[in-house]
Amino acid sequence: MKERDLLHDVRAHLSIGDDVRLFRMTVGFDELARQRYGVPGMSDLIGWRRLVIVPADVGTELAVFTAIELKSDRGKATAAQLAFLNVVKEAGGFAGVARNLNEARAILRLTAL
Repeated sequence: MKERDLLHDVRAHLSIGDDVRLFRMTVGFDELARQRYGVPGMSDLIGWRRLVIVPADVGTELAVFTAIELKSDRGKATAAQLAFLNVVKEAGGFAGVARNLNEARAILRLTAL
């Protein structure tokens, strides 16, 4: 599956309702404005998954930062991308590389389809 198709598939299936919000991120350089946008190594999708904390904070909802780097079957994450994912994980967020929808669901600790 091409990354473009995987991106569409993952966003269509995971960004349903209020529990998971994923946003497309782009990194590059605008030639006309001569300005860089995005953060080098930033994942294709960032966002959050809402969780309920128990037992002391029953009912409290949190937004957990999420970074999903999407790759085709043969695609490889760059060192900068892996470093970004590690920073998110170390901070307590959900982060990882996904090659299909079930891998993306696993990063978010959602059950497989």
